Amino acid sequence: MKNQNVEHVDSLRMLNIHVCALYTYYLLMFEARICPLNAGLSLDTRIEDVEEKFESAHLHFLAGAEDRIKKTKDLAKKDEEYLKIINIKERSIDRLVNSIKHMEVRLKSKVAEGASDTCKLKEERDNIRLAIKHLKVGHFLSAFLNAQ
Repeated sequence: MKNQNVEHVDSLRMLNIHVCALYTYYLLMFEARICPLNAGLSLDTRIEDVEEKFESAHLHFLAGAEDRIKKTKDLAKKDEEYLKIINIKERSIDRLVNSIKHMEVRLKSKVAEGASDTCKLKEERDNIRLAIKHLKVGHFLSAFLNAQ
């Protein structure tokens, strides 16, 4: 991330040099072709005027470039902070997903255990019903036999 910022700052500086060179070229072209008022001035005077204009434009551009570089650095810092937050959130999500998977496995085992217990209880219930039925029949028979 830092290498990209350095490359970005270097590219801004190179852009600054190219813009300044183009600005100087266009100023000279403007002075030489379009502006007839400077026709009577010497070449040295015209060059000094262009240099002054170039310097003021260059300083203006540098002031804006420094601001843009500062903003770029601030955005890079924010990106790093957001990246850290995102990584923390991703780890949290991973832990939650693993926890959910573990709970699903436990739930499935509890459901299977519950189904097994339910079958055992139903079997025990049926055995108790059968025993009660035998007791009732036995009691009925003994009462019937005693009555005779």
